[in-house]
Order: sequence, then C-alpha cells, then structure tokens
Amino acid sequence: MKYKEIPESEANNIWTKNHFRVFLSHSATYKEKAFELKREFKGYGICAFVANDIEPSEEGQKEIEKALLSMDAFVALITADFYDSDWANQEIGFSQAFGIPHIYVDLGGGSPKGFAANFQALKCNWNIAYKEIFETLLKFEEVRNAFIDNLKNISNYLFADEFYDCLISFDLNKEQCDKIIFAYNNNTLISGNYKFNGSSGSGIIPYLDKWSGKQYKLDEAKKIVELIN
Repeated sequence: MKYKEIPESEANNIWTKNHFRVFLSHSATYKEKAFELKREFKGYGICAFVANDIEPSEEGQKEIEKALLSMDAFVALITADFYDSDWANQEIGFSQAFGIPHIYVDLGGGSPKGFAANFQALKCNWNIAYKEIFETLLKFEEVRNAFIDNLKNISNYLFADEFYDCLISFDLNKEQCDKIIFAYNNNTLISGNYKFNGSSGSGIIPYLDKWSGKQYKLDEAKKIVELIN
C-alpha cells in the first residue's frame, strides 16, 4: 500500500521496478554499510533506498520525501550515533505518521526511542544484518511475492541456496508455485542447484505438490511438468 499517489515515472527513478521497496534510515557515519545492505538486498527482489545517497538540497529533500511516500517498509539501522542525526529522527516521525511497517535493527545503538519505543529491535551485527532483516520482512506477503518473482533472475548458486531455504518455510499459493516452476525451467542456476533439483535432500517438487494440491515430476528434459493421471 502506498500512502500518496506518485506518478510511476517518478517512482521508477527511485526504485527498481517490480521490487519490494525498503527505505534504509541510518546515520551518515554508516553510509557505506547501508550501501552494502542495499547491494545484498538486490538479489532478493528488494530495492533499498539509502537516504544519504541524496545531496542535502531542496531537490534532494524532495527525492527523500518521494521515497518515504512510496516505500513498502521502513528499516531503521540504529547505531550509537543514529539518534544524533536530525534526518533519521525526521524520517522515523514522517513514516510513522502513515503507519508503514517498521523494522528497527540494533547495531550497537540500543532500543528504539520516542514513539518507536514500543517496537522490539532486531539485535545483530552488520555481517548478518541483511539476513535478519530479510527474514523479518518475509512476514509480509508483498516481500514473498517479490522474492519469488526474482527467482528467475538470480545469478549465483549461493542465492539459489538461500532462496530454497526460505521458500520451504512458507505455505505458498498456486500462482507462486507457477512462478517457481517457471524459474526452475528457465534458469539453470535453479535447476542445477542441488537443493532445488533434489540431488541433496527432497528437492522442490514435494513442496510444490503440497502447496498446489497437484503432482509434479521431471520430464526427460529435466523440466518440471504436472503429472497427469
């Protein structure tokens, strides 16, 4: 849900099309760390907006406002100097006014303050922050959809492993199953992955059977097809 109509052409200048939109709020000291998170998220169908990527001009402020008004979720990276940032405090207040989903991450700065004090923060270090945030975001259906949509585009086996481990922890619908099958049949990094193809473990087919209520098999070309009785 977006909280203000923004022309799609303007939104596309900020966000990657068809990706889940996450606003990363952070102190300027940790700009590079925020960019690392942004790069990590990209492989998962998540586009992250890093506020300090914008120059502190009137036009830059408008870009930040557009991002805040068109994001799907807000993530505050609470470091020791986080609340020293006027921008960070304003971003929290601005986004809370619209009831947007919030995630607070304790990266050495402690628990959220002020109106956010009722939120429980994730406590982790920078090395695992992207995984902790991602797993928390997955409770939102929109993220799961972006995650599954991006399966067909993944470009390395590590992502395939992590996609698989996350996928099997959910109950998916028929449309999502169809997208997984399409990705498997059209991306060799999926079909060649030992977790997906079952060369180690059960593979994805038993889960597709369970989720869809149908039965699938691999044909002679090693493509997933529906088993017709």
